[in-house]
Amino acid sequence: MDISDNDGKEICPILKKVATSDDKDLISDLPDAILVHILSFLPIKDASNTILLRRFGNLWRSIQVLDFDSCLYHDCDDRDYVPDYLNDGFVDVIRYVLNHHDSITLDTLRLTFGFDFSYTRDESLGDGFDYYKEWEKSTAVQIEKLIRYAISKKVKVLDVNLKGCMSVQLWEIIDLPDVLSSNYLKYLRLVAFNITSCTIIDLKSLRVLLLVEVAISDDIMENVLLGCPFLEDMSLIDSYGLRKLNCKNPNLKKVMLDLTRLEYERVIISCPHVLSLEIRGMIGRADLLDVSSDVYASIYFGYFRCEKKSYDDVRRFLQKVGQCKTFSPCRWSILVLTIWTFTNVRCPAFECKNLILKVDLKIWHLPGLSLLWKNCASLETLTMYIYPSSGPTITMKEAAWIQAYEFDAEKYWDSQEAPFPCLGTVLIYGCVNEPYVLQLVKFLLRSAAGLKKLVISTKERLEFTHERLQFTSEQLQELSQKFNSLPRASPEVKVYFS
Repeated sequence: MDISDNDGKEICPILKKVATSDDKDLISDLPDAILVHILSFLPIKDASNTILLRRFGNLWRSIQVLDFDSCLYHDCDDRDYVPDYLNDGFVDVIRYVLNHHDSITLDTLRLTFGFDFSYTRDESLGDGFDYYKEWEKSTAVQIEKLIRYAISKKVKVLDVNLKGCMSVQLWEIIDLPDVLSSNYLKYLRLVAFNITSCTIIDLKSLRVLLLVEVAISDDIMENVLLGCPFLEDMSLIDSYGLRKLNCKNPNLKKVMLDLTRLEYERVIISCPHVLSLEIRGMIGRADLLDVSSDVYASIYFGYFRCEKKSYDDVRRFLQKVGQCKTFSPCRWSILVLTIWTFTNVRCPAFECKNLILKVDLKIWHLPGLSLLWKNCASLETLTMYIYPSSGPTITMKEAAWIQAYEFDAEKYWDSQEAPFPCLGTVLIYGCVNEPYVLQLVKFLLRSAAGLKKLVISTKERLEFTHERLQFTSEQLQELSQKFNSLPRASPEVKVYFS
């Protein structure tokens, strides 16, 4: 099958690989429905170009996945790259699709396009910038038409990202058209929008909602929760203007709130029915009023400089999440506990039965871990994911004071005690050959008199890493012998190594 246009230019290199396999035409004999399905995996710009291929013709007009991604056609990391401003070619693709696409329904619309109103809203610019302002206004019209078109086609997945590879300023982001009304939409992701002017929010089928760098008010947030009665999973990342999150919807089970931006004031959170709560960034600015004890609470500092202070706001937050059945603190929160150890600050008690730790274990984590475990009297299951070491944990000048407390890490656990009255299971995954792991396991086996099972595995794939851990059979055998030879306080404990 010829996959070039009249000038000999390749229409779609992906299709060429299939068409020329073993010098056979594997495409032309396929039924139209299969070809339409294949086209749905292509960016819309490439899919629409197949109109120049005789076998495909107008089939692209029936695809149910429209993927507009301007970042596919440039290197986002190229310093010389000019952002999507005045990218008429990409906007023309949107116009073309709106004029010619004729599928009865849509499954998915994705739009990734760096766009805002930076010229329109800059009052200091004179008449010489009228062309840019007009381009922004006309492009906004096309974006609105595209979203309305998707809603009219009963789209199920709507993902509109107007940040692209640009940075976003609050005063530049555009207003979301009043289009949040659909009985079919199940997944909604919005990036870089102002939704404070949305008057109607009626998404009865919505299950997943992600708002990223979105301007929102408490009233609109309340309307969102009321208008999405079957919402199950919600993520709010750097949402400007949010001060209160009152999640009373019994169907909402998972919430992620990222408070990384420093402009935030305090955010009051009430989520009595949520079973998974993740808070990232400035966690000390989150006030938890009503949280179920059955929740899986996960926290991650987005800004931490290891200063010598009491961290009272963090203490108040930990007192709340410490009541949760399952708790996952980040490595930075463990360092806060280390600071409390050195400065004799009292640590709140934790009532969690399941503790999940993800840490690149270093010397300054050890006192924090010891303090954490001493205050987990109800702990039944401890899970640790050990990440590979990646340079020093503390490099900021504000942390220079901590060097005065340096200690012998190899002998640290010999002087520590933690009763672990309820601990029955310990699971350790990842880089179990990292320094301090062997001594840590020795401490756990020595301290947990009721331990029933210890699993040590190098096979678990770690989050945020791209490669599986590699160990030779000789390394695994040596590690297995070391761990199995450690003394144990519990006569019933079984050690599994893989």
